[in-house]
Amino acid sequence: MAKRIRDASVAVLMDAGCSDATINDFIHLGRQKNKDGQLRVLDHYRKTLLDELHEYQKKIDVVDYVVYCMEKEER
Repeated sequence: MAKRIRDASVAVLMDAGCSDATINDFIHLGRQKNKDGQLRVLDHYRKTLLDELHEYQKKIDVVDYVVYCMEKEER
């Protein structure tokens, strides 16, 4: 992996919130020209983000339900 591409990849992965370990794994696999491995790292991180998103969505749903119940009582 060329240095310029590697540096850009690191910046993007940092912006995405990847841990240092995830970034290091991605870079290491890139140096080995293992794109399948890099894709697995990214897929795993994406799934982690989706799991977090779903957990937050559940919490939002609960808050929305409480608001709904409170507004219903006012009528």
